[in-house]
Order: sequence, then C-alpha cells, then structure tokens
Amino acid sequence: MKADFLCPNCYGFLNVNEKLVFAVKKKGQNGGVFLFSPSLGDYSISHHHSFETEDGEQVDFHCPICNHNLSVEDGDKFARVLLREDDKEYFVVFSKTKGERCTYKMSNNQIEASYGDHFVNHFDFVSALFFK
Repeated sequence: MKADFLCPNCYGFLNVNEKLVFAVKKKGQNGGVFLFSPSLGDYSISHHHSFETEDGEQVDFHCPICNHNLSVEDGDKFARVLLREDDKEYFVVFSKTKGERCTYKMSNNQIEASYGDHFVNHFDFVSALFFK
C-alpha cells in the first residue's frame, strides 16, 4: 500500500526514505527537525540531540517546505497533515504534546481509526473540531 503524507497548505511531500519530516519550534529555542515513522501508531522520534523536549511539553509543527503552521484551527493541542493512500485522502490529526500518544485518521465526516493510548482523552474534542 502506497502512502504519501502531504502539507495541507502547499501539498508538498513530507515523507522521505521511510520518515516523515517536520520543522518544529518551541518556546525558548530556535527550532529543529523531527523525523517520525510513517506508520500510524509508531511514536518513535529522531531529532538532534540538542533539541530536547520533555513529556508534557508542546511543540509547534511546521511544513519544512512552506513553513505553514500545521496546528489545527481552534485546537492548539493538535496538528494535522494529509495522507494519500490507495487513491483516497485522509487527514491525520496528532497531538503536539510530547509523550501523549494520540493520533486520528479521518475522512469526510468520520474518524476512520485512532491510535495510541491517549486518544480516548480527546475523542469528543477532536470530533467537535471537525464535525461542526
């Protein structure tokens, strides 16, 4: 199954060599790059050793191509990207909080799948954001 992750603003490809690439920023630091697994539910992250984040800390995710802030409107706790998989498009919505494993795969007006062990904490919130 071929899966491409794209910026919802410029539609640039975010996956390279089995990694998702994000520019990230947090208060008090210049920024850095996070590399994620494209497998939904795999929360491993690679980053430069000097760009450390602690559990519970939020970071802002940006497109590394156009610098668009990927935060969900009206929901500063989440970011989103597009997923194109087998000729279908989905939004992938994920928590911006380190250590919070919470990801949703969404299409049209429904949640297709949820991943992680914190998704139940935010299900009503995410549903309200997208299904107004």
